[in-house]
Amino acid sequence: MKENKTICLVMIVRNESKVIERCLNCVKDHIDYWVIVDTGSDDNTPELIQNILKDIPGELHHRPWVNFGVNRTESLQLAKGKADYLLLCDADEQIIFSEQFDSSQLTKESYLVQYNGGNTYSVPYLISGKINWKYVGVTHEYLDSDEDYEREKITTISILDLKDGGFKQEKYDRDIKLLEQGLIDEPNNSRYKFYLANSYRDIENYEKAIEWYKKRIEDGGWIEEVTVSYENLGGCYDLLGDTQKALYYWLEGYDYNPKRMECLFNAIRLYRKQKKHRLAYQLCLIALNISYPEKDILFIKSSVYNYLIYYELSLCAYYVQDLKSGYESSKHVLLQEPYNDSIMKTVINNLYFYKEEAKNDKLYNVKELIKVISEFINRNADHEVSHIQTLDYLKSLV
Repeated sequence: MKENKTICLVMIVRNESKVIERCLNCVKDHIDYWVIVDTGSDDNTPELIQNILKDIPGELHHRPWVNFGVNRTESLQLAKGKADYLLLCDADEQIIFSEQFDSSQLTKESYLVQYNGGNTYSVPYLISGKINWKYVGVTHEYLDSDEDYEREKITTISILDLKDGGFKQEKYDRDIKLLEQGLIDEPNNSRYKFYLANSYRDIENYEKAIEWYKKRIEDGGWIEEVTVSYENLGGCYDLLGDTQKALYYWLEGYDYNPKRMECLFNAIRLYRKQKKHRLAYQLCLIALNISYPEKDILFIKSSVYNYLIYYELSLCAYYVQDLKSGYESSKHVLLQEPYNDSIMKTVINNLYFYKEEAKNDKLYNVKELIKVISEFINRNADHEVSHIQTLDYLKSLV
């Protein structure tokens, strides 16, 4: 019988009194030790940590702030050897352990944990406590080691980033300063260019973001980072009102990496908004052949693959009189995302035009649609007449 592996929580914190209790309560039942480094709190964060974790052995250190790479590396050095595995976490995150998590099954040196939110990506948050790890970069740092290690994804742990921690105040200005200095020191650092572009985008300086996304694309290299650069570059032009350039870069991005859907999806949505429904429809058919990028780790927009591309098809299919695709895509959205009422309202409206296709569907699916639409109507007093008409028609088929 395999023994459970011990786990040590490793964090750096500063002024996290508003969120630290929530964070630690999520993990304290799963850890055997903790090493937390405070980098200059002037609130009661250290006292809260010691109180919440008082029943678990651990260490609270105080160190001056340098940058993320230096301070995170120092925390790993302090934690080395304290447990079989190190669990990494930021204070404004929640680590979610599923009931299936079993530490005795851990064998790899590094496990990629999935971030869930508007973007989905994976980060190495569960790592061997025996290896000399280091963080590379002044900010948006990445984990590495000079030693050999194997890495794989883990599905029994996930991360929810609530983006409300104290350490993210004035985050973008700080990151821009760190990244600009980083590029003075390392002018060929493509990662810095990518995250500098992101930081400028996040403060709505789209012209500067465009400049740096183009530089990142010119560098080539990691296909996922270049793909996201195309996606965000098109997005910046779209926000500036230059839809021609937005479409150009989104289509270039799809051509560069046809295994990712996000760029093509953005082009589809823009064409649909421009009432170019036939073109949007044809591109939808291409997009639906793109599988979810299971092996990718950077900024996957899961909602695009799961239901938003079907939402676009449900809007466009009517204009080419592809009623079957219109019905099937509407059904997919309603069953996949039954609590997004703003989208559901539109899709149920559209389903009115496709409803007769339900005659050819399985009875089980029709019953599921009846259930979802009924629940929507019950919780929305402002539902429309067409919603009732569609529901009544579906009920007549049962």
